[in-house]
Amino acid sequence: MSELVRCFEQLIHPEWLLERQGGEWLLRESQARGNQHSLLRIQGGPSLAFSLDKSGSDPWPFLGDKLPGIRKVSDAIVLTQKQDRAYVIAIEMKSRDESKASQQIHNARLFIDWLFKLLETRRHWQGRYEFCGIISFRPRNQERRGTTARAADLPKPSLKPGLSSIPP
Repeated sequence: MSELVRCFEQLIHPEWLLERQGGEWLLRESQARGNQHSLLRIQGGPSLAFSLDKSGSDPWPFLGDKLPGIRKVSDAIVLTQKQDRAYVIAIEMKSRDESKASQQIHNARLFIDWLFKLLETRRHWQGRYEFCGIISFRPRNQERRGTTARAADLPKPSLKPGLSSIPP
């Protein structure tokens, strides 16, 4: 397993890890909030995936909730390392209210920057990493009418300034 994953296994409390089923991490959104996009399967490999968005648990007990948006981070953060390259992927699931997704990805990036700076300062991990944010929208519920030989084109990914990679 990678050095980065081992480091985060020691850093992140096990109750905040995503559920693992075979080689996949399972990201489940709370149905209580009316979300229709409820499950995303993430191929695991040598990785670690966690979420700070757990129903009934507060990952920020030392922060008050009077300042909107300060306590919001993406639905999941996945860390993996392939050879000498480390990757951090922030995932946000949205079924509606898409406007807040980019801000939550940005908050995840700030959170990860903070953790990596602390790790670097204490000499626990000294590498570089690439950051990527993914917004997963709820699939449309459409009735299929026959079949087609041509699949729909996927939308082109968009890169926003400052969201590509981060030197530590």
